[in-house]
Amino acid sequence: MEMRDVLRWNTRASAVYALGIWSLFGSFFYLRYTGRFPDKPVKEEEVKEEEEESENRRVIQTAHSKTVIVYKKDFVPYTTRVYNFLQSLTDGAGAGTGSGTGSGPGPGPGPGPGPGPGPGPGPGTVAGPGTVAGPGTGAGSSGL
Repeated sequence: MEMRDVLRWNTRASAVYALGIWSLFGSFFYLRYTGRFPDKPVKEEEVKEEEEESENRRVIQTAHSKTVIVYKKDFVPYTTRVYNFLQSLTDGAGAGTGSGTGSGPGPGPGPGPGPGPGPGPGPGTVAGPGTVAGPGTGAGSSGL
C-alpha cells in the first residue's frame, strides 16, 4: 500500500465516522425537539420515619446518598481477634476480654538475668557431634 492509498483510506474512514456521529446527534436532538424522546420522570423517594436510634445503628446522610451501618450486638473486630490470637501465642495468657478488676496475679518478677556468657563459636564452626553453631544458635542446639 502506498502513502497515497493510506491517505485516501484515512479520509474515507473519517468521513464515515463523521457521518455516523452527526446522524446520531442529529436524530437525538430531533427526537428531543419533537417530543418523541421525553425525559424520564424523576422518582421521588418517600422519607420513612426512623425507628428509635440504637447504639448499634449509625446513619450517615449526605445530599446525594444515605448510608445505614448496623453493627452486630457482640461483634469483635477482626483486628482485635488477630491481636488476641497472636498474644495467646506469645504470652500464653492472651489479651483477654476481662474488665481489668485485678482478680488475677500481678505482673511477673521482672526482667530475667542479664546476658549470658559471650558469643559462642564463630559462624559455621562445629560445636559438637551433629551440631553446628552459627548465628543465633547455641552450642547445644541441633540447628535443624
